[in-house]
Amino acid sequence: MNARIPTEIQPLISDFKDLLQSKLPNAVLGFYLQGSIALRGFNKKRSDIDFLIVVNHELTAGELSIIRDIHEELKQKHEYYMVMEGQYTTLGHLDKTIKKPQELYPNYFYGEYMGLRNGWIDPTSLWITKYHGISVLGPDVNEINIQVDWDDLLLAMKYNLHSYWTDKVKDYTIFLQDDWVVDTVLTLGRILYTLQNKEMITKEQGGYYLLAVMTNEWHSLINEALRIREGSELEMGFESIEERALHTLRFVLHIIDLCNEKYQLRTT
Repeated sequence: MNARIPTEIQPLISDFKDLLQSKLPNAVLGFYLQGSIALRGFNKKRSDIDFLIVVNHELTAGELSIIRDIHEELKQKHEYYMVMEGQYTTLGHLDKTIKKPQELYPNYFYGEYMGLRNGWIDPTSLWITKYHGISVLGPDVNEINIQVDWDDLLLAMKYNLHSYWTDKVKDYTIFLQDDWVVDTVLTLGRILYTLQNKEMITKEQGGYYLLAVMTNEWHSLINEALRIREGSELEMGFESIEERALHTLRFVLHIIDLCNEKYQLRTT
């Protein structure tokens, strides 16, 4: 087992690999891990287990049924299975040679089957897989022609800022929840780092990067996000969750404006 795979999840990954090999020997070309595990930032209490399964042909009804059985078996046996997120796909999707993608490929979110998708992988996941991915089964990621470049990643960053996060600030009450504070602050730290350095980092690293580059005005919120993420027993750094939520909303707007100005991301 690859030493980069955390010990806690090695039994799950090993069983997943064995089931793919034994039950789908003629269908599965490769099994890869990306996300926080690949970036060496797995948090056993909060991280997802992000995977890609590359198949070598359009899956038959029988093979699709076997895949669901495999996941059900893993679900019954492994606690960590419930944080697995991933997509079945093909080499044609990774090297972008496929012409007419069809919704033929299983997708999983927090361990649950989400139906068939078209197999496309988002630029952030492609980037992490290409430069940091862990091969569990099949060719090493360096041997796969994964087509993703900086322009693809930049487009994803623009979407995150101008669509996803811009939409979230329409209702500040979502920031009353601990998980939203963590994901918002630390993810925006990752985006800011990526725009500056053209590389991906973990959420925790995004938080510490923010502490290094942001003014003291935002440090209480950044430390709050890191406190929650790391499971610290220190008390909340705000008088109320309402105060924290409003500060989070202002932080989102500030980061969007900062990125627009510094990296010329404004849409025309």
